[in-house]
Amino acid sequence: MRTCFMILIGLLLCAPVGAHADYEDGLYLYLHGQYNKAINEFKPLAQEGNAKAQYILGSMYANGQGVLQDYVHAHAWLNLAAAQGHEKAALYRNEITQKMTSNQVAEAQKLATQFQSQPEKQEPKEIDKELIASIQKNMQDLGYYSGAIDGLMGPNTSRSIRQFQRDADLQVTGQPSLSLRNTLEQAVSQQEAEQRKEAELQQDPWTQVLLHDEFADGNYNNNPEWIQTTGTFWVDSNYFLRTEREVPKSQQEADQQGSQEQRVAEIFGQVVKEIMKPQKGGQAQSIPELYTGLKIGNAFALHIDIQMLSDQQGQSFELKTYQGQDRSSGYVLRFLNQKEHSLALIRFGQSGSSVIDVIKQETLLNPKRFQSLSWLRYQDGKMKVLMNDQEVLSTQDNMFREFDGLSFINHGGDYAVRSIRILGSST
Repeated sequence: MRTCFMILIGLLLCAPVGAHADYEDGLYLYLHGQYNKAINEFKPLAQEGNAKAQYILGSMYANGQGVLQDYVHAHAWLNLAAAQGHEKAALYRNEITQKMTSNQVAEAQKLATQFQSQPEKQEPKEIDKELIASIQKNMQDLGYYSGAIDGLMGPNTSRSIRQFQRDADLQVTGQPSLSLRNTLEQAVSQQEAEQRKEAELQQDPWTQVLLHDEFADGNYNNNPEWIQTTGTFWVDSNYFLRTEREVPKSQQEADQQGSQEQRVAEIFGQVVKEIMKPQKGGQAQSIPELYTGLKIGNAFALHIDIQMLSDQQGQSFELKTYQGQDRSSGYVLRFLNQKEHSLALIRFGQSGSSVIDVIKQETLLNPKRFQSLSWLRYQDGKMKVLMNDQEVLSTQDNMFREFDGLSFINHGGDYAVRSIRILGSST
């Protein structure tokens, strides 16, 4: 268990605990250009040691977003995040170092040391017994503590705390604190999630990583190579893949007439027509499409972390696993934002196209949060769609097997993609 936990705690240090909701709120404000408000969310988290907040704060200082441009402060915060294993922070720190003098770099390193050595706030004494009992229970769950859960600070508890702090690369004090309890609780949650994933992996057919792109190189042209056919895509300063397109009036107007089911059916019916007979020139040429050639077997698991930066009636995007160089057959997973959110699985090819299944919910994608969208396909043709690990759609279709690549198409709206991952089967 200890070895597995060391891998787990490495992931934890790349996504530190603290006020997770505050970080997501800050990220939402940042992506919408409200830098003065965003910095007020990120700074306390960065001071607590949150590597993601340190990275964003450093980039804001580097770009003068909500603060005066200051490479010294930028380098200091990025350096702290990089020290916790944040790869993007290390890349950005190295980039701005080229623009700094040696004196500025030395000053930044001194400043980072000052930030790191700020004393932890003392916790009220009256919560100590409850706090210690909670810490003991969490350490027991992680395999660090085997004594009684009594809320008493004895040598066994102190020794266990020190061992955990050493393994987690924390300051070794052997003393309880609220921040230690928060770290332990997050570690327990991460361990449980890893155990669930491991159990699922034993049942599921996806054992090979076919593609994993976090756009950390600052572009989408290499490793892997994505090809842009139309529209606009770019990788922003946070290494998020971005795409934006005005929602066509035809999609907005579809919301004005008929019942909700009629509106959804009408729009997805138009989607089928577009797939069967792709338009040429004019508006169709402006539809942003990005694709990558990749051999994908019949069974695959596609995971994408995506955020809507707009919330407009009629906005829509699709993911497509296609066959052939002309991408003229395969399956489409399409999202549509009307008064309700809809996800549809669509089959398309030379013999015709049709909607296989549709799910409608009041909210599937929250515009204030990055969310995980997963599309799973099994060897028997069964397909599932999950939002944040919760199943929302399940169906089956065996029209197509084996695919030649993946395509992302923006039919309207503003989106940020943090990562795309595809797993395949070895059989």
